[in-house]
Amino acid sequence: MKIGQRLLVFMVLIAMGAAYFIANQLSFTVVFQDIPFLELFLVFLLALYSVMFHLVLHELGHLFFGWLTGYKLLYLQLPFFQYDANSKTPTRKNRQSPGLAGQCLMAPPTDKQPYLLYLAGGLIVNLLTAGFLYGGAFFLEGKWSVFAFIFSLVPMYLFLANALPYGLSDGLTISQISKSPLEKQLYFKQMTVVALLKSGKTYGELDADYFTEVKSDQAQTSLLGEYLVLIYYQQLLEKLDFPEADKILTSLTSKESYLKSPYVRIIMVEKVFCNAIFGRKDAVQADMTIIEEYPALKNYYSRVAIPQAAYALFIEKDIEKAHQLIPTIDEKAERLFTKAELELNRQLSEWLKSYTLTV
Repeated sequence: MKIGQRLLVFMVLIAMGAAYFIANQLSFTVVFQDIPFLELFLVFLLALYSVMFHLVLHELGHLFFGWLTGYKLLYLQLPFFQYDANSKTPTRKNRQSPGLAGQCLMAPPTDKQPYLLYLAGGLIVNLLTAGFLYGGAFFLEGKWSVFAFIFSLVPMYLFLANALPYGLSDGLTISQISKSPLEKQLYFKQMTVVALLKSGKTYGELDADYFTEVKSDQAQTSLLGEYLVLIYYQQLLEKLDFPEADKILTSLTSKESYLKSPYVRIIMVEKVFCNAIFGRKDAVQADMTIIEEYPALKNYYSRVAIPQAAYALFIEKDIEKAHQLIPTIDEKAERLFTKAELELNRQLSEWLKSYTLTV
């Protein structure tokens, strides 16, 4: 979230507080006199922890309004819980999408293209919850009024944080789709591709029509097109078409703004991979400098074996280290990754193994 957006959220919450205190003729002195400090502290603590509850409500809001408009559930990720509609088995969270505390992925209906209610569903639920608690604070009396006000700030914060256009927020997606028919087309192609991958398709099995805008460079200029660019890039990797994959990635990263992309973790590790296999030592070192500067990038890179193996093999010339880093597909991996991810890992692992035999 940008500084200006953070300031806006802060100002709205301050305005809510000012309106509540003025309307009820309250002051901080009165509040602390009427409510024991320990009790007030515990309420603030509970309010902070209630963010998990409101995150769940947010994702269930997407689920409910998506269902109302014909969407079909693919995958639901909550703070401590995951549900894959394909396997129909709930599990404890063991793998999280980078940067996301929760996620409700749904496949759009094939006969129409609704998007507003599904994308705004979480916002609607957070706003209604905040309104219910904040409104209740004006009707309740004594400490219960103060408690309702305090608890209303959390869902209002989540509403504002997700409504503002930045990162992977619902507000950004809605604003992008409303800009042009191209953005809307890219969004629905993205959602359809997600559904196909969740259903068990590999990258190589995806139809070429989904990547028309990628091949014409239209997708590279759109935030909603970045996902399709990366999926097409992975399709090329699965086919071991490294020159074309490198060309696509270079096109995506031709502007410095890619560092602000919600997919920056993936982009950076793929830059390391491509620069490594083509022997671009200076470029790889520049990539690694950026990764080392940001803990989130460094943590993600440490968990992705293929780029590390490529770096060890082609840049460090350490064949033994590369062999140790090349991932093996075991039962745990089969449970954690999609068929597309597993197939791509198999292809790249086999390629790296075969390449080490020729060195």
